Amino acid sequence: MNAAEFTRDSIQKYGEIVAYQYQGREWTNVEHDAYASRLATVLLEKGVQQGDRVPVIMPNCPEVLACFQAIWKIGAVIVPTTPQLSPREVAYVLDHSDAKLAITSPEIAGKILEAAKEASRVEAIYTIGESDADQVENIASDIDAAEPFKTIADTADDDMAFLLYTSGTTGHPKGVMLSHKNIMT
Repeated sequence: MNAAEFTRDSIQKYGEIVAYQYQGREWTNVEHDAYASRLATVLLEKGVQQGDRVPVIMPNCPEVLACFQAIWKIGAVIVPTTPQLSPREVAYVLDHSDAKLAITSPEIAGKILEAAKEASRVEAIYTIGESDADQVENIASDIDAAEPFKTIADTADDDMAFLLYTSGTTGHPKGVMLSHKNIMT
């Protein structure tokens, strides 16, 4: 059972339908799945493996939804992180989650790069769109050119799908682990 199956099952059941609207543009479930499948291919090419934790630090946008699907398709774990966190707070999430890379949006790439300098394992920061920040890689054209990832990784019901950090009012945020079965239920 893999949470990425939701989209595939929806397409099989309903065909192509408008899935969401964003800034005056409609995205169908088929377009979303194709984009997420190409993103999954890029992430695999960048070395993301099944079980890896992948922080996604972006404001709400279609790319966040695609990241969920892409990361799940390859059997990795999404770590959705609010872009409002300070660099120190982001550094904690990056370090505590054992992230090797992070995906962010161009407008906050500098802040995420600053945070990554404090995280022990982070090797790369990727943006979906051009950024002024040095030492980040824009993967938008890679996604556009990639072949779609055709399969969905086999995951066990209790494999982690989602690592969500709580607010840290009494200390550091706590990582809440949700499995693929949690998501599917």
